[in-house]
Formats: sequence, C-alpha cells, structure tokens
Amino acid sequence: MRRSATALALSIALGACGGPNYPDWDMTDELPPASRNSNSNGTSCRPDLDGVIADSELPVAVGATARYFVSGRAQVVDVDGVLIEGARVWDLSTVADDDRLLAVTTSALGGSWFADRVEQAADAYLVPLDASGGLLGIMQRRPGALATLGSASAEPDPPDGQTLLIYDAPVDLYRLPLSVGNSWTSEVEIRDGKVQGLPIAARQSWRVEALREGQLVLPDLTFERVLQVALFVHQEAVVGQPTDWVQISFLAECYGEVARFTSQLGVSSANFETAGEVRRLGF
Repeated sequence: MRRSATALALSIALGACGGPNYPDWDMTDELPPASRNSNSNGTSCRPDLDGVIADSELPVAVGATARYFVSGRAQVVDVDGVLIEGARVWDLSTVADDDRLLAVTTSALGGSWFADRVEQAADAYLVPLDASGGLLGIMQRRPGALATLGSASAEPDPPDGQTLLIYDAPVDLYRLPLSVGNSWTSEVEIRDGKVQGLPIAARQSWRVEALREGQLVLPDLTFERVLQVALFVHQEAVVGQPTDWVQISFLAECYGEVARFTSQLGVSSANFETAGEVRRLGF
C-alpha cells in the first residue's frame, strides 16, 4: 500500500542526505600513510582530528562504495550519547539479527534519463537511496559545500511509477569548514514533481545544526572527534498536512557520513528516542 505523495517526498528528501565520501586506504589504519595519501579515485585526504571538517576533508569519489548496516525496524536510540571521563561517546557497535548490509556506490549524473532536468548539474553525482538501487539521490559537491539537488527513480518508467523531485535551488547539507555550533537554513520549492507517478508540488524548509563532537564506536571501526549534525525538514505540500522529520548524521574527517539516525514522521526535535532507520558503516 502506497504512502501519500507528501510523506514519500519527505522521506526521499532525508534519504538523499549524505552519501559515501570514502577514500580507499585501509580503514583499519589510524591514519593513512603519506604514500597512500592520493588514491586511485582521485581523492586525497589525511584527517588531522582537530574537530573541524575542512573543505579538503570531505572528498567525494564517483564509483566509490560504502557499506552500511541498516536497521530492519524502528529502534530505540540515544542521540545524546554518554559522558565517559568528560568525553562524549556514542556506542553503535551492536548489530541486530534483522539488520541488513547495504552497499552504496556513487555514479555519474551524465547518462541518466533526468540529467537534462537538473540545472545545477556541475559537480553533481548520484547516490542510491534504497537497497534495490531503484531510487537515486542527486548530490552536488562544490567548493565549500555538499548539497542535495533532489531525487529521481533510476528508470523513467519503473513498475511503481516515476519519481522526479528537483529543488529550485541546491540545499546545502554541509557547509565547510564545519564545526560544533555552525548552523544555517534553506528554503526550497518542488514544482511539477512526481512521486511514484503521483503529482506533487511542495515547499520545504531545511535547518542544519552541528550539535556536538565525540567518539563514535561502530561494529568494525571507532572514530574520534566525530561531528554530530542535525538536519530538520519541514514540508508543506499543495495537498495534505504539513509534516516534519529529523535526521542525525555523524561525520568523520575524510570519511564523510559514517552513521545516521532518521526519525519517524512528525518529529521536529533532535531529542527523539525512537528512530525509523539507523545506519552504521560496516562490513
């Protein structure tokens, strides 16, 4: 049974946040050796662990793959983390039996059926939003920012209907350099859009806040001085009730988004206790 176009558009909007930005050195290294500082994907990054994500510390490589454990159901989460000897720690190391492993590979915008509909096409690339690869987020990495331009179905006529949501301006997900205390807002519109073949027009208000930093423990990796960034989205469509959603992303220098909590619909505060989806970088 389909959800409304309004609800689906909002879920797609937050699903498009982030994406794999990973250099290809051995992740078990604390820092990549200088001899591996420039890799085959054309990215070059060495984290200095200063609590600031610089423009050079958020590389994007088309063709790069990241693997996430994705929750198979709603989960209780601790957005605040715990303080251990004065340092904040988020422990996301437990993998549930029904978690699934999702491989996310970036691809080029050119050649897609909707490429000519994207006005801000320079430096744009695509990220799959679901396990099937049938829905794509349209991302843009330009100097000083990582932005989303919208989303689209991978095929023009999929069995469940065409999706095409293009913003009238880029939405900056991360403005760089990024550190605790940074915040900004964006106002965008979707005109003549489609969600699974259903027409939609909507206005969205985005607010981004870098909340905290701390240690993040994942099933296979531990990251130091990770930034916790909250993305708040409010949507008003021409049909349906206004609604809200929140995403909490964890960003590591040179790796990009390494974990996220996505709230359920109707949530407008970062202090939610149950996430509709949890993602963690892993093998």
